[in-house]
Amino acid sequence: MKFLKGLIPAVLLCWLFLLGSAAAQLTLFSFIAGTPEDQASDAISKENDPQKKIAMLAEFVQKFGSNSLAVAYGNWQLAMLYQANGEMKQAMVAGDKALAAEPHAMEIALAMAQVAQQAKDNRKIVEYAVIGAKAFQGIATQPRGETPPEEFAEKIKREKEAALSNYQFLEVAAYNAIIGTDEPRLRLKMIEQFTPAFPGSQFGEQVAQYAVVSLGQMNDSAALETYSEKAIAANPKSAATMVLLAGAFAEDPKSPKLEKAQNYARRAIELANADKDLEAGKRNLYVGLAKSTIGHVLLIQEKTAAAVPELKEAATLLKQDVNSYSTTLYFLAFAYAKLNRVAEAKSVLAEAVNVQGPAQQLSRDLLATINKGGSARPAARKTK
Repeated sequence: MKFLKGLIPAVLLCWLFLLGSAAAQLTLFSFIAGTPEDQASDAISKENDPQKKIAMLAEFVQKFGSNSLAVAYGNWQLAMLYQANGEMKQAMVAGDKALAAEPHAMEIALAMAQVAQQAKDNRKIVEYAVIGAKAFQGIATQPRGETPPEEFAEKIKREKEAALSNYQFLEVAAYNAIIGTDEPRLRLKMIEQFTPAFPGSQFGEQVAQYAVVSLGQMNDSAALETYSEKAIAANPKSAATMVLLAGAFAEDPKSPKLEKAQNYARRAIELANADKDLEAGKRNLYVGLAKSTIGHVLLIQEKTAAAVPELKEAATLLKQDVNSYSTTLYFLAFAYAKLNRVAEAKSVLAEAVNVQGPAQQLSRDLLATINKGGSARPAARKTK
């Protein structure tokens, strides 16, 4: 019954001026008073003509090329000027040079993430966010030196508190970039960058779910198998993750693992029902999707009669999710038709043909076939 493949929809997933030194310590940026760098930067700051300032900054970077702080500062200021002129590509080129000179410059990473947002470049948003996150994580790993332990601990605490809002901004920016990316391979690469950079993220569960969706879209069976264990280990009580894995294993065109899909679906139902804090609408969605997956698997296994009660309950629970409802109604009607329960099949299809979801046309075709007295087995086809 390969024509049934590709119909299970994915779960709707909702949801000071600091510069870093080479030791990853966040410090207040400044040039020593009276030095050539200080004098040159002061002259640049007093220049009001943007084009003259750009020329001065280019000269500044070249002149003080052996001073990483100067290189970072000069290129950062160039990036900001290019951004103000609407030249986002040039801004990011300059920003990349600034971060290459001072990779722990969290404030520069923050500024460049905002440039990338303005440029609508999700890949670069995540790249800059990860650089900033690494700088933040590096605060706790800076050498203590001769500082007394208690004083050092207080210093770390102050520095982390001062940088926390920037870290949180970067975390949100990176997450939004991930969920705003349609291409699954790129999305997965971004997730692989995000996860270690933001350990314990508030978006950890959602990001793991997007990884599962991406792997399913890529039809990478081996990677899905490997990642599923990591996703469960990270979120062992996530009904949403279990539902996604169930659907992904049932839908895998290369190597569907039907028993594993059923086990994940049943586990999702247990978790959703056991979670007393789960909002009722989400519980219905997770349980409904899990039961729809179980029914789908039973149809593939030619256990049609056993699929009917699972699909009936799923349809009841999924009315608020048009895509899932459309698919489940089609599965249920198909099961009835295959069992020669024609009146029940027509009753379900009368509803299904009016639901504007992925299986609407399949439902219309099946109803036409039944009305003509034809076979209950429609030609193999697949929704987009």
